[in-house]
Amino acid sequence: MSRRRWIRAVVGVACGVLLASSAARSEPPRDPAAAPATALPAVVNPVEPVLRAIDEMRLEDAEAILAGLPSARRALPDAELLGGLLDFYRGRYAEALRRIDAATPRLPAGLSGVVRARRGPIEAAARITERFETLASADGRYEVRYAPEDALVAPYVLTQLAAADRALSAALGYRHPGPLRVELYVDVETLAAVSTLPAEAIETTGTIAICKFDRLMLTTPRVLSQGYAWAETLNHELVHLLVSRATHEQTPVWLHEGLAKFYQSTPYYGAPRLALAPYERRALHDRLIADDLLPFERFHPSIALLPTPEDAALAYAEAASVVAALHAHGGESAVRAVLSSVRDGVDPFEAITRVVGRPFGAFSVAAMEPARTDDPPPELAPPRHRIGDASDDEDAALRPPLATRHLRLGDMLWRGSRPLAAAREYERALTAAPTDPTILSRAGRSALEGGDGEAARRLADRALALRPDHAPSRALLASAYLRLGHRREAALAAYDALRYNPYDPSPHCVLAETAEGASVRDREGMLCRDLAPQGHGSRR
Repeated sequence: MSRRRWIRAVVGVACGVLLASSAARSEPPRDPAAAPATALPAVVNPVEPVLRAIDEMRLEDAEAILAGLPSARRALPDAELLGGLLDFYRGRYAEALRRIDAATPRLPAGLSGVVRARRGPIEAAARITERFETLASADGRYEVRYAPEDALVAPYVLTQLAAADRALSAALGYRHPGPLRVELYVDVETLAAVSTLPAEAIETTGTIAICKFDRLMLTTPRVLSQGYAWAETLNHELVHLLVSRATHEQTPVWLHEGLAKFYQSTPYYGAPRLALAPYERRALHDRLIADDLLPFERFHPSIALLPTPEDAALAYAEAASVVAALHAHGGESAVRAVLSSVRDGVDPFEAITRVVGRPFGAFSVAAMEPARTDDPPPELAPPRHRIGDASDDEDAALRPPLATRHLRLGDMLWRGSRPLAAAREYERALTAAPTDPTILSRAGRSALEGGDGEAARRLADRALALRPDHAPSRALLASAYLRLGHRREAALAAYDALRYNPYDPSPHCVLAETAEGASVRDREGMLCRDLAPQGHGSRR
């Protein structure tokens, strides 16, 4: 495959093979309500230009072409097919399926392949979301679709989507015309069905969310025993969506992923920063030493299709390091200049070379080289997000047998309401495995139960330094601050914990005591009681 061909092909966690409007520029985002600069020409046969506009994520242009046709021409089957595809991208799945199926028997033979390639995800979306409910913002810009059992998390998702939209649109210089949609799915099989990725690939690499078809598709944190970093994941996928639209789907997978990884923390910190997870830093360090980096071409067609979780972690680390170096060279203007060039058809390697003033090969090597001499973190397994796994213990395979025995005994004693005895076993497990996040968290909850808030805080901090996405340690930290009487820190930590596992009662219980505003405290108190009837929070 030539470089230009794989550059144009984007699938999986980038924003989709079929997927719009203006390009990334250094000026402020264009107001989608403003009139277009030039009128679109009349089109007699709309199939090719409309399909091209859809594939390039120029959905508004595709709609304008169809709307400009005479009414009799719009009623022909090929135009009905195109209208059905646009209904799909706009979230009108049942109507999309009806129009496509009605048009199919009357289509010219040359369009049968279009239907075959695109009907599957449309049918899956219509079937799976049939029972979904919708929560929308007052202005209609944001929309969350979810199964009724996910009603608890939907308001948090809506709030996060609005915050991410504001921060990332400003950073990247492109504003989605809206509405922005998030859909929450209940398992890997469902995510695979609506995204066209194989379920096996999703499970192998721990893929938990995908941006495709002009929407963000997330697995609900409800079905994972410890949740996951769903809010940061939403930010990550929104970057994909904005980049796909801003560059008319010209951005290759490696650059997509580097941008998404680098900018995913922007809504929290007000600016992008390179925040590699410990297992990603470790993968980059080890593979630099071994001279075994992944060529960027290997990222195609999706990181979700790489053979191992370790390869996926390495891919994110490589790509994000290059984007971080580009941003360090020239800030947001450098990033936007590259995206603008890519939109205009310039090879991304050449675009970066022009911006930084040195060959891309040398620039990318220099961007990753600091990881070679960095003190690497302890070996940790990348998260796999195993659906239905009661333990969701990512590091079990790396744990020494002696630590495993004491951890299991400690868990048995904890479940038997013997926290002091459990604490002794956790301490023994920690002696055998002092850098194990799960053991640190369990020792911390025992310390908290025993009234030692400071010890619980220290243990939570140690666990989070090793695995920042460890949801139980996030909740433990909030409870530890509350025990210490640090109410503001407790509330902030509790909100942070909800960005990982909103179904853990513990952060809600903390907020019921510390949140500002009686209405928020009442809501969080109700969730504390509903999720843990005795109001004691999680005993995981």
